[in-house]
Amino acid sequence: MEIKEYDSYKEEVKVNPEGFMFDIKCKKCKGVDILIETDNSIEKGSEYTGLYGDASAVIKCKTCGNAYSITVMEY
Repeated sequence: MEIKEYDSYKEEVKVNPEGFMFDIKCKKCKGVDILIETDNSIEKGSEYTGLYGDASAVIKCKTCGNAYSITVMEY
């Protein structure tokens, strides 16, 4: 896994006006009806406490229920 700094992708990515040119498929059933749900509960405290909370993502196949959860950022 490679972790990049925030906004570093802007120099590497070109927007495709035709839309997505790839499919996200379930490894278990090969279904393409995928739900990607995110939750961002990062809050800002005082100048002493800084940021706190986490951001997470769940990728779930609607066909078979197979899912993957990841904590994207945690303070």
